[in-house]
Amino acid sequence: MIVQGVFLLVLCMGWMVAYPQECRDEKTQNLTATTSQSVHIPAFSDLSTYTSGVMTCTFYGRSGKIDILRYRVDSQNTTFTDSYKDRTYVSISDGSIHIKNLSKEDEGDYECILKPDMRHACVRLQIQDAVSTPSITNSSLNRSNIIPQNNTSQDSHWVVPLFVPFTVMAAVVVVVVLVVSLVYFINDEYNMTDFSSDQNMGFSGTHKRTLK
Repeated sequence: MIVQGVFLLVLCMGWMVAYPQECRDEKTQNLTATTSQSVHIPAFSDLSTYTSGVMTCTFYGRSGKIDILRYRVDSQNTTFTDSYKDRTYVSISDGSIHIKNLSKEDEGDYECILKPDMRHACVRLQIQDAVSTPSITNSSLNRSNIIPQNNTSQDSHWVVPLFVPFTVMAAVVVVVVLVVSLVYFINDEYNMTDFSSDQNMGFSGTHKRTLK
């Protein structure tokens, strides 16, 4: 029983560290951002209407609790923690906290409290890895310039196979025409020879009949 009680206590303490009490209510806002980018964490949209008060913002992450900033409304003076000093600022117009150059370590819960009204706002931020975009290099441009040349050479290879059949067909037609013309010419010569011989035979027969 003692071991079980200790186990449950450790489990509850781990849950409280990972997810603070302030960010487990229904008013918690969920945001998603990517690494190396920036995010606007909403706090109090009516912050500019206040003339006095102090706003504090705290981060609850895997490494524990970190006080991000302390903002005095009357003097508009902001004090940052060293790890957030160069990449965080407060926007008075929309009452948001801007954080730049995000990393996976920034994933967790952000709680802002405005005193003396004891108003609090909580945001749960999830960080995703940035997707790398393809870059165009000189080598890739050179490859793209080579591709049309390859296509052109391929097209030229198709010209020869298409040209050869047409050449052969034209030669065959010419040969056929020549053969047919030669046959007609020989036939005409043969007919003329027969006609001449017939005329000669007829003339000699007539001449013999006249002599008789």
